[in-house]
Amino acid sequence: MSNKKLEKLKETLNDIENSKEKIKTTTKVNGAGFGFKISTEIIAALIVGVGIGLIVDNYLGTNLLV
Repeated sequence: MSNKKLEKLKETLNDIENSKEKIKTTTKVNGAGFGFKISTEIIAALIVGVGIGLIVDNYLGTNLLV
């Protein structure tokens, strides 16, 4: 291979490596964001669970203990 082709290949490889590094840095999640995501998912699961429970209770004709 000629030197021009090798230089072009090196530049292409460097560009690919640089783009991979940019992708890695943008996908990092900080602690506050991660905590917010987890708390949101827990609250959503609780709401869905209560909703399903109320629907099943209504279907079976059961009442709360109140």
